Amino acid sequence: MWKKPGDPENLEKIEVTVNGGLSVMSAFFNGKGAAVAIDLPMVTTLWADSKSHTNPVVSKTLEFMDRRYRTGRDYSVSIKSMIPMENGMKSSSAMTLSIIYAISAINDLHLEEKDLLRTVAEASIYNGTSVTGALDDICACYFGGFCRTDNTAMEIIERRQVDNDPVLIAYSLNGRKSGDIDISSFALYRKRSLEIERHIERGDIYGSMVYNGTIISAINGTHMDKVSYFLKHGATHSAQNGKGPAVFAIFADMDEMEEAYRDFNDSNQGWSIIKSSMTNKGLTSRRMEA
Repeated sequence: MWKKPGDPENLEKIEVTVNGGLSVMSAFFNGKGAAVAIDLPMVTTLWADSKSHTNPVVSKTLEFMDRRYRTGRDYSVSIKSMIPMENGMKSSSAMTLSIIYAISAINDLHLEEKDLLRTVAEASIYNGTSVTGALDDICACYFGGFCRTDNTAMEIIERRQVDNDPVLIAYSLNGRKSGDIDISSFALYRKRSLEIERHIERGDIYGSMVYNGTIISAINGTHMDKVSYFLKHGATHSAQNGKGPAVFAIFADMDEMEEAYRDFNDSNQGWSIIKSSMTNKGLTSRRMEA
């Protein structure tokens, strides 16, 4: 435990690892959302009683926690992530979750899981990375696997384990911020979102992902050339990932997946591709020597 703020040898340090995710159903339609975790880790290291970070979203998240819990402490934050940013792959939810979990652990706040997740959702709205609170994304990052939530009521509807199926994700190097999306457009497609829920209730998570991405593509536009590329290379499912612009592709044949991965970068300037898989691994953390 620390003894004196500012004394380097007494700093508390914690490392938190969470994975990114993909969209299954957007909460923009009716406040209910769903997401699934994928094996793309983000490792966040936080030191108490030290101050070093330049990310404005990190600053807003720390400000939120200080206002909420009055810890009165400074923090240094270091983030190493494999999650492409601004492509709908839950990097903001992963970061906000990691920071709040770390601060809660270091300050012995003893938050129940429900309270922790709601706090992260509220912080996501406060720091400007989410309109709905993104409880579905936060839950997928925290628990792993599939998670469906009511983001308006801040309640978890259901969770499921998933198979560790391989997935390729083509992502734009330019990205798309959530704040750039016209949320009002989603109201026009509210009835169509009921079909996504029916897919989920039948256990068809991948079909839900395709249906969700296809509907949102009608609002935001999409890169159908990427979807077409993956389907021609043997993907069983491919569509825009939620708000995009990333495009996911799920494969049953590993040889076809490897070929799609190898050939992709030859003619896709401004885009890159990454291998991953569905995962049930949730948040992990460890105390470290400062």
